[in-house]
Amino acid sequence: MATVGTPGALPTPPASAGVLGQGIAYPPQIETATGRLKLSWGSDLVAQSIQSIAMTQPYERPMLPGYGAASVTFEPVDEHRFRLQFEANIAEYEPRASNVSVQVVPLRTNETQCKVTFDVIGDANTRTLTVPLFTGPASTGVDK
Repeated sequence: MATVGTPGALPTPPASAGVLGQGIAYPPQIETATGRLKLSWGSDLVAQSIQSIAMTQPYERPMLPGYGAASVTFEPVDEHRFRLQFEANIAEYEPRASNVSVQVVPLRTNETQCKVTFDVIGDANTRTLTVPLFTGPASTGVDK
């Protein structure tokens, strides 16, 4: 049986990709059937892009030093600074999202999560993304 198409070529984006495009899924994964990187498109790609901004530390990407809002590993987390930096990053690096609202919610000691509510341009539904934040090592429950 002969193969159809160019070996190694990317598949044609589905019609649902629309103007939002197609890209590598975040977090990166390998499709077991083809052995290629998994792709994402449409409004899912926008949500994954926002998740990528939240999980990337500033200066982690050499060609985009301002990209990312995660706190630096050995630095205490300041929820207010994270929220401001996250909103600025979304405005700069994700123009397909509009009406962005970022809320940082402390749950318990060393547990915080970020709730991002946003609209995708061209989509009628408002989406909410919840991202856990690392706020330091877990407490052992032992007093010093």
